[in-house]
Amino acid sequence: MQLQKSSYIVNIIENTLNHMDGRLINHGRRVSYYVYKILKKRNIYTTTQIRDICLLSLIHDIGAYKTEEVHNLISFETGAVWEHSIYGYLFVKHFSPLKHLAPALLFHHAGLKELEYLHLSYHEISQMIFIADRIDVLSLSKEMSWDAFLDSFYKLSGTLLEPSMLDLFFRGEGAIVEEDIKQEYPAEFIEILYNSDFTPDEVKDYMNMVVLSIEFRSPQTMNHTYALIETCRILGEKMGLTGEALEQLLIGALLHDLGKVGVPLDILESTGKLSVEEFEVMKTHITLTKKILAGNVCDVTLSIAANHHEKLDGSGYDAGIHGDKLSLRERIMAVGDIFSALCGKRSYKDSLPKERVLSIMFNMKDKGFIDPEVTDLVSECYEELEAGVENVTKRLDAIYTELWEEYELLLSMVDTLKQGLGKNELYIKDPLVF
Repeated sequence: MQLQKSSYIVNIIENTLNHMDGRLINHGRRVSYYVYKILKKRNIYTTTQIRDICLLSLIHDIGAYKTEEVHNLISFETGAVWEHSIYGYLFVKHFSPLKHLAPALLFHHAGLKELEYLHLSYHEISQMIFIADRIDVLSLSKEMSWDAFLDSFYKLSGTLLEPSMLDLFFRGEGAIVEEDIKQEYPAEFIEILYNSDFTPDEVKDYMNMVVLSIEFRSPQTMNHTYALIETCRILGEKMGLTGEALEQLLIGALLHDLGKVGVPLDILESTGKLSVEEFEVMKTHITLTKKILAGNVCDVTLSIAANHHEKLDGSGYDAGIHGDKLSLRERIMAVGDIFSALCGKRSYKDSLPKERVLSIMFNMKDKGFIDPEVTDLVSECYEELEAGVENVTKRLDAIYTELWEEYELLLSMVDTLKQGLGKNELYIKDPLVF
């Protein structure tokens, strides 16, 4: 599997987060680097532990999926940090190999009083990410001398920031210096972040984490992606795909809508027909998907993911590719995308009955838009496909509901936490175990 090298995973995650908002381009990598320097200075962590903490630092803003959330991150002192901290914590906790570190992410904007709710073993990592994040944001947002820069941190000593941690960052050999803000990353940092190996299960978890963190904005888009994966699995197997060929199809299905991270939610969730201008914005998700995946998946998988809106007569988007240039897997993907969209619930429609779905698809087949053999196969195994979509939808709806209930519960406790009125469900008493 091509994605087992960490560079592919890290690049996909970085590219996705960078397209959330231009103001955060490469923010995660810079934060990860500052944390890396301090981890090396501490000299108590193993190479694997350093890698995992650096990865956590890289994705620390994965919960900042709304433009207004990103806007808040640009301010140095803001009270609206718990929303994305909780959201990111839940995705790391439930969908990533870094679940053991998730509590540190939950409290990565917490002051010292709030850190009392977190087991002491996490404090150092939370504070490292907090300070590293502020170093990057402040260095980008304000022009000041290095002495004034340092003074802005030490003014928060003993309230938001731990004095000993500030000294670790800014005093003595190995500390963050002004040149770190501008210089290129050293080879040893690149090696640990980009040249590690992941197991197939870790690859799957990381990819699900980044896809779901985007698609949980809307249960309809989330259900569509995973319904498409199941649809492609059934159709692919019945069309004789096995091994690597089938795997490439399913990875393409998982990643096909990553570019929707750059499409405004009001367009994704529009309850009416999109205007010409809105549809042009919607179409950009293909271009963004290509940018995110290019060089990080094989060319075959990239084409499968990027060409799901192409039509056999060349009238699709965004490249206008004709049928003789579209592989069987790309044709399966295109038909599966239409089927799962018609069968799934969206903000603007309920799932359509079988007769209506087949009528639309056969009409598209007759017009020369989609592959006739694959379309006929949909008709032949309709009940199996429909059951697959229904099972996926039920499972994901349950996960969606549970996650948002946990999100709302944690968010409701923030005011109590800030007031220090005693331990509540936000209190994490178990120690960190690597």
